[in-house]
Amino acid sequence: MSTVSSASSFAAAGLDKDKFLQLLVTQIRNQNPLEPTSNEQFIQQLTSFSTLEATQNTNSGIETLIQLESINATMSQLSQATAFIGKQITYTDPESGEPKKGVVDSVGIEQGAVIAKVGEKAVPLFLINGVKAGSTSNN
Repeated sequence: MSTVSSASSFAAAGLDKDKFLQLLVTQIRNQNPLEPTSNEQFIQQLTSFSTLEATQNTNSGIETLIQLESINATMSQLSQATAFIGKQITYTDPESGEPKKGVVDSVGIEQGAVIAKVGEKAVPLFLINGVKAGSTSNN
């Protein structure tokens, strides 16, 4: 069995470096004493382990970067949405789908989405069709 392909198989199967290391230790314990693993094979196995570990660390770093980018985008939307406070917006009602108007009282985040509060109504930003300076009564 090629260790490089076994490392690739472990990574593809989503198994972690601990499982790979356990397999390597088991292989060393159970090797034939009359035909031990050659130095080249052992180095190849350690290299495969290092490659697997580096790949997992890279994946972890990318996942963290994606999370930070998502948080940054949400915070940017929230910051931009504060400009709507006190202004009249036209929007599509999230429940009825009808066009509505109202004054934005506050902005916030609900279920991961930035919303504008018009009275008791939470309006996701993507449903806002227009913004008008000044305020009138909520509809």
